[in-house]
Amino acid sequence: MLMVNGDPSLVEAALIGGRLTCSCCGGVLAPWAHARERALRGFDGEAMLRPRRGRCRACGVTHVLLPDSCLF
Repeated sequence: MLMVNGDPSLVEAALIGGRLTCSCCGGVLAPWAHARERALRGFDGEAMLRPRRGRCRACGVTHVLLPDSCLF
């Protein structure tokens, strides 16, 4: 999993622009569907989240891109 900006449009632009890198090999991440929906519990209760996924163009590993708002 990689922590990314909480704004989905900025994350999408970073994926398309090749500005996110693989934590395994340092390769460029490309858009790759979405991860499964999951419950995020916080101070305001529970919210459902379906994070974006990225796939490394070099090694083929996929990463779940969690928004930085998940850090409490």
